[in-house]
Amino acid sequence: MVKVDKGDWDVSRGPELNHEFNVEWLRRCQRVLKPNGTIWQN
Repeated sequence: MVKVDKGDWDVSRGPELNHEFNVEWLRRCQRVLKPNGTIWQN
Protein backbone atom coordinates (compact mmCIF):
# COMPACT_ATOMS: atom_id res chain seq x y z
CA MET A 1 0.00 0.00 0.00
CA VAL A 2 1.28 3.44 -0.92
CA LYS A 3 0.18 6.72 0.66
CA VAL A 4 -1.17 9.11 -1.95
CA ASP A 5 -1.77 12.66 -0.73
CA LYS A 6 -4.31 14.17 -3.11
CA GLY A 7 -5.05 17.18 -0.89
CA ASP A 8 -7.48 18.29 1.81
CA TRP A 9 -10.51 17.17 -0.21
CA ASP A 10 -9.27 13.56 -0.06
CA VAL A 11 -9.16 13.26 3.75
CA SER A 12 -11.71 10.99 5.41
CA ARG A 13 -14.27 12.75 7.60
CA GLY A 14 -15.12 9.51 9.39
CA PRO A 15 -17.00 6.35 8.49
CA GLU A 16 -20.50 7.82 8.93
CA LEU A 17 -19.90 10.81 6.64
CA ASN A 18 -18.04 8.64 4.13
CA HIS A 19 -21.07 6.33 4.03
CA GLU A 20 -23.49 9.24 3.58
CA PHE A 21 -21.34 10.57 0.72
CA ASN A 22 -21.26 7.17 -1.00
CA VAL A 23 -25.01 6.62 -0.62
CA GLU A 24 -25.67 10.05 -2.13
CA TRP A 25 -23.46 9.69 -5.23
CA LEU A 26 -24.77 6.19 -5.85
CA ARG A 27 -28.36 7.49 -5.54
CA ARG A 28 -27.57 10.20 -8.10
CA CYS A 29 -26.06 7.63 -10.47
CA GLN A 30 -29.08 5.36 -10.09
CA ARG A 31 -31.41 8.25 -10.91
CA VAL A 32 -29.86 8.74 -14.37
CA LEU A 33 -28.86 5.15 -15.09
CA LYS A 34 -30.81 3.28 -17.75
CA PRO A 35 -33.03 0.44 -16.44
CA ASN A 36 -30.51 -2.25 -17.45
CA GLY A 37 -27.45 -0.07 -16.78
CA THR A 38 -24.52 -1.05 -14.62
CA ILE A 39 -22.39 0.84 -12.10
CA TRP A 40 -18.93 -0.52 -11.32
CA GLN A 41 -17.58 0.79 -8.04
CA ASN A 42 -14.10 -0.17 -6.96
